[in-house]
Amino acid sequence: SIFLVFDNIRTYLDLVLHSDPRFPHWPFLAFAIVAVITFISVVGLWFWKKWGISLFIISKILGLIVAIPVINSGGFGFLLRWFIIGLLGPVILVVLVSRKWHHFD
Repeated sequence: SIFLVFDNIRTYLDLVLHSDPRFPHWPFLAFAIVAVITFISVVGLWFWKKWGISLFIISKILGLIVAIPVINSGGFGFLLRWFIIGLLGPVILVVLVSRKWHHFD
């Protein structure tokens, strides 16, 4: 949602000012960009546009790629669980809209 955009920007600025310089700061700014892309995709879904589904899937994949440096410290098992959970949303969306695909513009 749009609140994620502001929250990630605030987190990014807070990290830049108060954290270890070796910790990657850029993912939080990238998360804000991904949240904007996701919001745009949801608007497309609301208006039954095929590009909304494609953009939603792309935004979730981008979010997972951006999350790798942040969650990498948890080990491979944690990273694998994160990817499975992160891909559930797009899979559920595709399953739910597959029967209504012909209604999308």
